[in-house]
Amino acid sequence: MAPSSSRTLLLLGALALGGFGCIGGSDASSSQVGGEAGSGPFLALDINISDGDVWEINRLIRIEFNRAVDPDSISFSSILIQPQSSEIQGVPVTGQFEIEAGSEGKVVLFQPSCPTSETHDNGALIPGGYTYQLSLPTAAQSSTVLRDVKGKSLSLGLTRNFTTPGSNFFVDYLEGPPLLEEVTFPSGLNFFTSPDPIVEIRFNQSIDGRAANLTSERLRILYSAEEIPVDPSGFTFTYPAANVLPGTFLVAENCRAAGGAVLHFYISGLLPVNRMLKLEVDQRFRDIVGQETVTQQEWTPFATPALSDVYSDWSWIPGTPTVDEFSDTYESNQGIDLSAGLSHPLADIGNGAVTASFDFPGQFVPEDADFYFASSYQEIFTDGNFVFTTTNAPPDHPAKVFNIQNGVLYCDDFEIAAFSTLRIRGSNPFKVFATGTVEIYGALEVTGNDAQWPTALNSPQFPAGGAGGEGGGGDGGTASIITTAETLRGQDGDGPFVAADSGGGGQGGEGGFQQSQSLGSGSAECKRLLAGGGGGGTFARTYNRAIVWEGWTTGQRPASVDGLGPGYMDHRIVDHPRFPVSLTWPDPTPDAWPADWDYRWETYAPLGGEDGIRGAAYETQNAGNPPDHTWGGTHGIFGMEDQETDYFAEEGGGFSEDWDAHWELETDVDPPFQFGHPTFGPDPGSAGPSPFANDANWMNDFYGKRLDSVSGVIATGEILMPLAGSGGGASGDSQVITRENLGAGVYASTADRFPDVPFRTYTNYYRVGAPGGGGGGQLQIQAIGPIIIGHGGKLDASGGIGMGGESTIYTYSTISGSGGGSGGHIILQSATEFDFTNLNFGSGSTIGELDSSDNIQAFGGRRGWAGAWIKPETRPSGTGTFYDGNQTFMAGRGGAGGNGVIQIHVPDPLNNIKWPAAQQAMYDNYVTQTHPEGDTNRIEQFLELVAEPIAYCMVPLFSSSSQFQSEWVDTGLAYLHLDLDGSGQETNTYPDYSHASMLRFLGIDSSGDVVVDTATEKVEPLVEIATGSTSDASYAAAGFAVTVSSAQAYFDADLLRNPNIFLGYDFFPDASLPSGYEIVDVEFDLGADEITFTSRTTDGPLTFAVGSAWKVIPKFFRVDTAGTKDGMPASTRIRFEFQGADESSPGSNEPGTVTAWTADLADLQGLRFIRYRATFFIDEDSSGIEISSPRPSLDFIKIPIVW
Repeated sequence: MAPSSSRTLLLLGALALGGFGCIGGSDASSSQVGGEAGSGPFLALDINISDGDVWEINRLIRIEFNRAVDPDSISFSSILIQPQSSEIQGVPVTGQFEIEAGSEGKVVLFQPSCPTSETHDNGALIPGGYTYQLSLPTAAQSSTVLRDVKGKSLSLGLTRNFTTPGSNFFVDYLEGPPLLEEVTFPSGLNFFTSPDPIVEIRFNQSIDGRAANLTSERLRILYSAEEIPVDPSGFTFTYPAANVLPGTFLVAENCRAAGGAVLHFYISGLLPVNRMLKLEVDQRFRDIVGQETVTQQEWTPFATPALSDVYSDWSWIPGTPTVDEFSDTYESNQGIDLSAGLSHPLADIGNGAVTASFDFPGQFVPEDADFYFASSYQEIFTDGNFVFTTTNAPPDHPAKVFNIQNGVLYCDDFEIAAFSTLRIRGSNPFKVFATGTVEIYGALEVTGNDAQWPTALNSPQFPAGGAGGEGGGGDGGTASIITTAETLRGQDGDGPFVAADSGGGGQGGEGGFQQSQSLGSGSAECKRLLAGGGGGGTFARTYNRAIVWEGWTTGQRPASVDGLGPGYMDHRIVDHPRFPVSLTWPDPTPDAWPADWDYRWETYAPLGGEDGIRGAAYETQNAGNPPDHTWGGTHGIFGMEDQETDYFAEEGGGFSEDWDAHWELETDVDPPFQFGHPTFGPDPGSAGPSPFANDANWMNDFYGKRLDSVSGVIATGEILMPLAGSGGGASGDSQVITRENLGAGVYASTADRFPDVPFRTYTNYYRVGAPGGGGGGQLQIQAIGPIIIGHGGKLDASGGIGMGGESTIYTYSTISGSGGGSGGHIILQSATEFDFTNLNFGSGSTIGELDSSDNIQAFGGRRGWAGAWIKPETRPSGTGTFYDGNQTFMAGRGGAGGNGVIQIHVPDPLNNIKWPAAQQAMYDNYVTQTHPEGDTNRIEQFLELVAEPIAYCMVPLFSSSSQFQSEWVDTGLAYLHLDLDGSGQETNTYPDYSHASMLRFLGIDSSGDVVVDTATEKVEPLVEIATGSTSDASYAAAGFAVTVSSAQAYFDADLLRNPNIFLGYDFFPDASLPSGYEIVDVEFDLGADEITFTSRTTDGPLTFAVGSAWKVIPKFFRVDTAGTKDGMPASTRIRFEFQGADESSPGSNEPGTVTAWTADLADLQGLRFIRYRATFFIDEDSSGIEISSPRPSLDFIKIPIVW
């Protein structure tokens, strides 16, 4: 058993006492509840609800029976009160049952619990016109029924339906405002070691229990500015408005037809010594229906005791300091700040202890279960069970057989050799859980598939299937999916982990149709037939990297539409230098990656996936006006959905700059491109939706937690599970229809020829759009050992590229381009380190001059091409021209897929990420310039050398280190005792957390590390505070208690005045033995001068180890490892650190400016608030971590407070 719990646990107990569903008088006998069971059935006679009533949410329900009800049979199963409205299905009804006094046990009352939320929706019944049903099941309907006191089951029940009100939610049982009836103050000072924290306040009626009504502006306890004089008669006390007693109001009882309301005020910290307390109820304080008190109410002031009263006849000297002690025994997590910004994984909390965590999600495997792959190419399928045989390369790497179930691989070491490619296919992610080392020298690909050109010509009966996603990534949209009619719009791409054709990816582009007259030939024909481009898939909302990526492979850069040569990107900066990063630069919070170190941030990029571009508006007839549908001359292409040309836009003739117009003049504020009407003409597909909020804040676009080391702010990712990429949208089809010449330049109206029914009656030619690129998949590699990436190593979860649709001639006049798939999700975690030492980043002297290796990739697929023939570009060499159909303002082109997400999880990013010798010193210097433990933002900037897009540096999911942090501990008004000088100013002397002569936290070194005896591998015991002869010790027969006589001769008076401080100390029945017995209970008898200690039963009986002398050793924490008390193996370490703060402003009762973490509690002297954190390490000797590595537990902590 551990020391008695801290005051925080009492709050939980108080809440439990007010729990719902309890039954008043449930232990009463049948004679006490009244009523004698007779013959005949047990019946429900009446209820105060009529069917269809509008029932206030606090109104009492009264049910009458013909005989006395057995209280033990009353429950929410025997009296069913259930919501019937679909909007509130599953929301439980809460409240309290009791037997009505004076009813002879025949009447059951149900009091619905009152709401405390601002919208009144967290009580028993939800207002707003919702329907509920109350029913009493009988034995024929249920096994849980009401019984009478003789055990006979209810044979005739009842059912009532009622509705909650839409206004005037409450019944007011007592007219007038709420009035104080009684206030009860605690008798003591609310010591941490003997807490008494509740001020009970009773009102004559139900009150508004919402937080807004329980603020200190409406309800407060003030303490006097003056101490109580020896003779207080005639003395006038003042109560400044800032002298608000710290604490929290909680509703204990409310919504009762009789008995009023009870508020509990939970005092924070110690009460002021020898002061007056006064309760004030402001006139704005409301009852349950909103009636306010007319005047301010005050309760008779209460005098807190002086320490001489608390210590009774003890030889207490007024004006001297005394001792208290905060403790936590971890019986619950109430004292732990679960939202703290921790730089390590959260330790395990439960079973009365906090234990070092190591939540490796893998399984134990034999040490020789090594996965070694050295073949040129092989595939792993992630659907179902897949049997994979590794490369046979004895003696070091004999062939092994692995069963990969639904894409999950458990192994010891994992290695992909150089010049090898392991391709992942299937609908599930690929997850590697390695208990050893991971080495990547070849390629591991979980990329979406690239879209392919339509293979059939003039054949709309053959859809162009969307490229498949892999590893859970969504498929690209299918082009020309309808085979018996026009496909009005290309199919949308799919989101991740959905069935095919479910959508959720990039939107498909709209198809277009054109007349056969005046089409022209060559590039002119192409200009008149461009349909809408498909939208790119979207995952992350970070700046799109695909449009400025230069490393596309030859197969991803078709020479006929994307001229070869160095420096080619989808977005050519030389053509569009005026295109900004964003038209309105977003200001992410809490911090963004700096924009001044890398030229790539100075280029245009949308956040997420990219929209396609509209179809052509070439030589729009009578631009700005609707077209003449009987006109036979040249005009723009019609959109299939609206059967209109986009006459709000126009491209010029020839090689006009209207085609992918350059944007380079400083005078050009807006881009020189007409985006046209939102619906007329062949509209583009928009970028797909993202799972992340569109808030221009990418610093939470991930899974898990990221700590900004500089600010200390921890950001929790917006997604609750790892995801994958989405597919790009297919592009629009392009149709040419024939029309009859009706004479005089008039042709049959396009409205009579489109749609073409039966299909292809008037269709001269039908060209199919392009299918969308597939979404990148999810790849997880989680290793206990290091993750090493070699020079040729690549981890790739990029999206598949978009493509061009069918071409009017040759291959470079495609009629529309599809969207690229978005990048997927890569999560890499090592409990040891990341090793990039084999990579080559060049010889640059600054980070901006280094060469990126981009071994980890998860960017989107590139834009699909349209109309490349239309505008030849001059090659960068200045010699010759080339065709390019996916430039930024090219009509009909597809949108690039958005970035995926890359996450790097490692325990200590500063020391656990290794770089080549030429860059290691640069890294260490650069990332520590703004924070000694490494600036997270700067670490991520360095990681962009290996990751594209930039990787997030995350709090590890599992690690050799783990941590927890306490909530703030408020010492309350303890400082008022001795910390004020003669003028009432604080001297910052008290509270004193490190008093050298009285009591202080011991057992750690100057760094905060627990001091360990390396010989015994146990916590170094402290010096005893008392030792004596066994003749003064009397042991109980059971062996778990000892009484020491002449206690005042052995123990300091400060401890005896507050004996609970001994809890957790060790008693040694034999002073010569190395281990003691933990004290879990203590009683001091002042009159008899005896102190009795009870020991922890799990430590064994005291009587087994009695020697000639005993001793007591102080202890401020208990550590157990693998069942060994005080055990601390060489592989373990625990560090304690502390922070303090004073009140933010007078009367706020909130911590203000926070100190730095320190191991020296003297740094916090005089500060009212204190908190601590503990960090566990389980690989301190660098022997390596295993799933079975010893993990120490912290059983309790005690922090002395001298005040």
